[in-house]
Amino acid sequence: MKSTTKEHKQALQKLIMIGKDKGYLTYAELNDLLPKDLLTQEQIEPIVTILEELDIVVSETVPDADTLVVESGA
Repeated sequence: MKSTTKEHKQALQKLIMIGKDKGYLTYAELNDLLPKDLLTQEQIEPIVTILEELDIVVSETVPDADTLVVESGA
């Protein structure tokens, strides 16, 4: 079943909330939280850009504290 625009927005809001709280998200979390029809590379790239513009680090693995400080510009 294809997800709706409302579901896409809710998923993005949830990602932003979690990312702001932790300061980062992993690609595994993106895969878990995004609707399955938003999981192609072309669809994930703009989402990652939005998250990075909000100072949320997106990484393959959990970044260490030093990486978070450097990447967030603090």
